[in-house]
Amino acid sequence: MNKYKRLLAAASAGIFAFAQCQVPVWAANDEVTKEENVFAILNGDGSVKEVTVSDWLNSENGFKDYYDLSNLENVVNLKGDEKPEAKDQGYIWNSESQDLYYQGTSDQPLPFELAISYTLDGKEMTMQELLGKSGQLKMTIRVSAKEKQKINGRELYVPMAVAALVDLDSSHFKEIEIEHGLMKTDDKNQIAASIFFPGLLENYEGVLDGYLGELKDEMSDEMIISCEVTDFIIPQIMGGAAGSLEELTKMSISDDFSGLMSSLDQLQEATDQLLSGTEALQEAAGTFDTKMGELNNQFTAYQAGIENAYQGTKDLNSGMNTLNQAMQALKGELDQSLLPGLASSSQKQQALQAQMTALQEKLAALGLDDIDGLTAQLQTALQEAMTNMFKAGLDTGIAAATSGQYQSSEAYLGAMSQEDPQKAQTAMAIINGGSEQATAAAQQGIQEIFSQLPLADLAALQDDLTSLTGLASEMMSDLNVLLGKVYDVNDDPANPQTLYGSILAMSVGIDQIDSGSQALLGGMDAINTATKTIANALSMFKEGSSALKDGTDTLNDGMQTYADEGISQLTNNSALDQLQTAMSIQEDMQNIALKTYSGASEGTTTSVHYVFKVDDTTEKKTDASQAEVNETEKETSLWDRLVGLFQ
Repeated sequence: MNKYKRLLAAASAGIFAFAQCQVPVWAANDEVTKEENVFAILNGDGSVKEVTVSDWLNSENGFKDYYDLSNLENVVNLKGDEKPEAKDQGYIWNSESQDLYYQGTSDQPLPFELAISYTLDGKEMTMQELLGKSGQLKMTIRVSAKEKQKINGRELYVPMAVAALVDLDSSHFKEIEIEHGLMKTDDKNQIAASIFFPGLLENYEGVLDGYLGELKDEMSDEMIISCEVTDFIIPQIMGGAAGSLEELTKMSISDDFSGLMSSLDQLQEATDQLLSGTEALQEAAGTFDTKMGELNNQFTAYQAGIENAYQGTKDLNSGMNTLNQAMQALKGELDQSLLPGLASSSQKQQALQAQMTALQEKLAALGLDDIDGLTAQLQTALQEAMTNMFKAGLDTGIAAATSGQYQSSEAYLGAMSQEDPQKAQTAMAIINGGSEQATAAAQQGIQEIFSQLPLADLAALQDDLTSLTGLASEMMSDLNVLLGKVYDVNDDPANPQTLYGSILAMSVGIDQIDSGSQALLGGMDAINTATKTIANALSMFKEGSSALKDGTDTLNDGMQTYADEGISQLTNNSALDQLQTAMSIQEDMQNIALKTYSGASEGTTTSVHYVFKVDDTTEKKTDASQAEVNETEKETSLWDRLVGLFQ
């Protein structure tokens, strides 16, 4: 049994260092804390019969519309009149008190599982079947982990510490032997107890087996009780569980466990100090000198790279200067040549457009599109003009011949027709014939004139000018679009949507890059100088590391026995790799430790404890005196003392 205690203590202080952590949920919302106490009543085979949860909420500012995430049902306020309001998957609390105590039930599975089996004289039986029987009894309590989480590529069981107690009445149970457990006796009771770490061996499977093999062989997830039983009665089977050994000790399941935890704390502190010392010694003696040599060699290559980078930075700076000069020259050409040319082109474009429009209007006014009609109009006009001219000449001649007696041919012919109708008729015929001859001669002259004019060519010219004017308008429109893409004359010359604006923006960016390259060159110059200084320092460190190695060798001579039997084995690569793996697993288990059972709102700091008890009610009849004894025992039982810690 002493061997079991030593191995259990070593395991708890070493591999199970996760036991010293308490797991918080992210704090916020007025620093609300939630402490959960989960009470589970088990059947005789360890299966869950019912679960009751008591929760304690604490906040210095009280609770105003506080949402408590919880999967509990039948919630009852234990120490106040406030009633919660069910909402979504939790409850809303309003209370001026700093503390709220409530209770509810849950059918959510526990994160661990108990399996209890019994044999009597080698035959398997249930607890109820054993009542009143006698013989060789074997009771096996096995604890297994039920919850896994994946972290950093590993699938680990959530760490737990589970304590189980079996109170065996000395008048019914004798010759008790325990595997993987401890025994405490008094006048009437014999208490078998054990601590389990379900899933822990699986988490460390294949790690440090050569060094912790004996410990792992002794560690077990089951406790076996063998004894002689007379008139079997149901023993009190109870226990507690928490996310760490530290939390489990707060439950005060028995005085034995409190003393055991104190010893584990002392041994763990000594083990941590020893581990820290061996790691420092191994690092100084085993790798420092070699690593300094490697670092010195690698830094030489690094220094060469820095020098190359420095030269590249200088080249970059030179190129940026050239690019900046070219950009300034391009901007100068834009300002001095392109933009003035565009402005002048715009003005000439407007003038050309105006002239083309005026010419088109004049051609349209000529009416060259209807040559025949124009010719007919001219002939009619000339005929009327010739007729009028002939009549005017005739009227003038008659007036002169008659000394003004007759002012027109009509007046003269009228007088003559009265005096000599025949003569008047002859004169009228002569006048009409002369008029027709004059008109015919005029028409012939007009036709000869028009036959010499290029009127058809003028009409074609008018069509060509109309088409040319349309093309000129389109060209002017395209030039306006092109001008707008090149330069925003009216609104914003620096508009980045134009070529000129883009070049301005590029010029500013190149100025900034040029300034940055200047700063980079200065920084690389400083790094290059510092690198040379570090190289000199590394050379001095290398000399110092050699001296340190010599001093470490002298220290090892004074610790031969300890080094040969302990440290030398820890410094081999295989052991260190496995130790690093074990430490990594330990850290991962700390990050996935139990946080809550029924749930908690984000920002709430939580802790959770589990208390379980096998239902010891039976269907056997007892007399009144025996019932009174049982009631008295119940009031002073370990279960009542255990539950009282959480009320």
